[in-house]
Amino acid sequence: MQRTKSKNPALICTFGQIKLASLVLLDKLKEQVDSIYYSGDFDPEGLLIADRLKERYRDKLELWRFGVENYEQIKSDKTIEATRMKKLDNINTPEIKSLANRLKADGYAAYQELLTERYVEDILALL
Repeated sequence: MQRTKSKNPALICTFGQIKLASLVLLDKLKEQVDSIYYSGDFDPEGLLIADRLKERYRDKLELWRFGVENYEQIKSDKTIEATRMKKLDNINTPEIKSLANRLKADGYAAYQELLTERYVEDILALL
C-alpha cells in the first residue's frame, strides 16, 4: 500500500460484519460519490456482506475484484463447513449468486489478502 501513498486513496476497512457506524458512513458517502467499491473474502459471510451492501446501495456499489475469476485465482484449500455453506442459499444478487454457486460447487474459501497487489495496481491505474 506504500506505493499508493501519493494517490491518497480513501479506503475503509470494516473488519468483518458491517456495523451501524459503517453503514452510516457509507450512507453519507453514497450521496457524495459516484461509486463505492466493495471487496471481501470469498466465503459465505463475505458473500452475504456483499449481497446486503449491493441490495442497499444498488448501482452505487461496484464489486471490486469480487468475481468467479478472482476467486479461482486465490482459492485456498480451506474447506467450508456444511453449516456455513447453507448461508449461501440466502444470496439474492445475480452476480454474487453466480459466485455463491461456484463456492458451493468447489467447497473452498478464498481470502482477499491474496489480491492486495492487484488492488494496489487498480488504485495506481485509477488515480
